[in-house]
Amino acid sequence: MSEFRIQDVLKTMPLMPDQFENMTPEEQEEYLAPANVKAREAIQQSVVFGHDHKTVKGEPVEQGIGARGRESGNHFASILRYEGKEAFDAAVAELHKRDPKRHAALKLPVPKKAAG
Repeated sequence: MSEFRIQDVLKTMPLMPDQFENMTPEEQEEYLAPANVKAREAIQQSVVFGHDHKTVKGEPVEQGIGARGRESGNHFASILRYEGKEAFDAAVAELHKRDPKRHAALKLPVPKKAAG
């Protein structure tokens, strides 16, 4: 087992705005080293998207409830409430076009273009 060093872990952690300014030039250079930047990005992605997140072409893919392909009735209700009728209609039409079975299962209104 490799030896655990707290200094190595600290190099990968994000900083508060004033912390970088208080570092010595050597510490700043080490913090900005490409390996440390890449490690910080990996840690941040695992925190935001989960430790087992999937990536497509290096970009993380959402996989929780409400993510593309996992929409719920509450997902659409919140779009209507917080983004308005126009955004709701666009989201419903997009789902109807992409996945008609899921659209029907959620009992969403049929988009006007699809109905007529």
